[in-house]
Amino acid sequence: MHPSVRVLALLMFAVTVHELQRHMLVIVLLLTMVFLLGIDLAKSRARKAGVARFAVFAEFLRLLKRVRYILLFLLIVYAYNTPGEYVADWYFSVAPSYEGIHAGIEQIMRLAAILAGLALLLVTTGREQLIAGLYWLARPFRLFGLNPERFAVRLWLTLYYVEHGMKSRQHNSIHQLMNLEEVLDVDYGAPEQIEIMKPAMHYGDGLVLFCLFLLGVILLCV
Repeated sequence: MHPSVRVLALLMFAVTVHELQRHMLVIVLLLTMVFLLGIDLAKSRARKAGVARFAVFAEFLRLLKRVRYILLFLLIVYAYNTPGEYVADWYFSVAPSYEGIHAGIEQIMRLAAILAGLALLLVTTGREQLIAGLYWLARPFRLFGLNPERFAVRLWLTLYYVEHGMKSRQHNSIHQLMNLEEVLDVDYGAPEQIEIMKPAMHYGDGLVLFCLFLLGVILLCV
């Protein structure tokens, strides 16, 4: 599948998850996790490995771990700012509401489902392919003065320096992001010439795009 189609599929999946009701959201989240495990098992059998390597599901868990504080903050915000029936026998003067807790858990499930789709995209799509997909999606913005080649090259260099900078230092990722100029000031041997992949679109990609278009129309009409 063309990398730009994968990115569009992830965006449409995120929009669809946002529109799901609570019971359907639980089903979609469970099915998504089962799908990730199924992909890992299929890859393990293809390699004929004795021990399954759950690369996709491990990436999903890694993303969840990175945003765990955001998820906790999201739950607290919804729990204490959503009107409704307060939790009984609460030990503090300010109590969360049952409706707020339910809403917070629902938003956490939505974000977890999107992270599962992102994990699948990151594991199945390399850096060059991902940049090629974003380059293809940025081409229509030429009409607004955006140069997609320059955008793709700058994105490639940013990812390259951040990746190599984080590998060569002992600081955590938050420190790296807060001091990104330190990473970019170091020479990590970036190539003088960068070649952007331009994979061709196939009939299957056009069919997937048509299905995504139909799904978008359905979501707008519902």
